[in-house]
Amino acid sequence: MNRRSFLRRSAALPPALAVAGAAPVSAQPDGSAAPRAAPDGYAPLAQLRVPGTKEGVVSADGRTVFLAVTDGFAVVDCSDPADPVVVHENREPWAGAGNGRLEQVYDVKLDHENDLLAVVGP
Repeated sequence: MNRRSFLRRSAALPPALAVAGAAPVSAQPDGSAAPRAAPDGYAPLAQLRVPGTKEGVVSADGRTVFLAVTDGFAVVDCSDPADPVVVHENREPWAGAGNGRLEQVYDVKLDHENDLLAVVGP
């Protein structure tokens, strides 16, 4: 079993990740997409589309979500869960370093003790 499959089966996504775009959606009569409520009435408070999102990690205080976005990373402020806001995007982390583009960024890791974000590519 690979790591992603294990993680999907072993734990539910934290609510902040649902805000980051991992929530299931359904088409509404007007054609728009909206969060789909679970049978018990639970549903995300808000929805935020960040193109290319592959994975997210939540800060220790639960107020910030860090996203892997295929060609870089993004930071989402979730201090108001009903109104998440992208506060930073870096779509070319290696720009200007002479190394070309960093692509296939599917993982981000957060070291809570040292306040360090690792943006992982191939």
